[in-house]
Amino acid sequence: MVYRDLQGTAAFNGNGIRSLIRFWQAFGGLATLIGNSVKAHVTTSLLVLGCVVYGVMEYRAEQESQLVYETMQRNDFLFVDYYQINPASDPIYRYIPLKVLRVNGDTVDFKVGNIAHTTPVSPRKHVQYDAAMRRNFFKTDALTLPISMVNQYIEQGVVYAGRRPKTMYIDGWIAIHKFEIVPIEE
Repeated sequence: MVYRDLQGTAAFNGNGIRSLIRFWQAFGGLATLIGNSVKAHVTTSLLVLGCVVYGVMEYRAEQESQLVYETMQRNDFLFVDYYQINPASDPIYRYIPLKVLRVNGDTVDFKVGNIAHTTPVSPRKHVQYDAAMRRNFFKTDALTLPISMVNQYIEQGVVYAGRRPKTMYIDGWIAIHKFEIVPIEE
């Protein structure tokens, strides 16, 4: 294996080289084992971090919806199962946005969305690609509901999300025209 010469320096014979190779192979296996362990911990940590970020985003969206429900004002958007509100509407394409036109004491006037989905999609999906700027995004007819009925729909889950545009954007997509912006009240 390894022996020391007269000056005390290490010298290798043929068996020493083989031992050194075996040592590096074993060390490489240990390094691989450690590397795999680190990769597993990093992967787990990233997965947990992703779940936490998703949870925080969902919580924030729910808080924003609650704010819209409690203090409804012009240009707010409610995302609803319209078939539950109007059974004469299409039962397949039933999930649409409602835009608040005005709140008058005990009634709310809405502009009814014209582009519907078959499943409840996120508010972001409704306004994606600046869809709200299209001429046919809303129907021409308005819908007037008493506030008590709107609150009942919120409790029943017919209204599944609410958003208030920040300036003219919802999640980075244009949702209202510039001339429709309501000044922020503080």
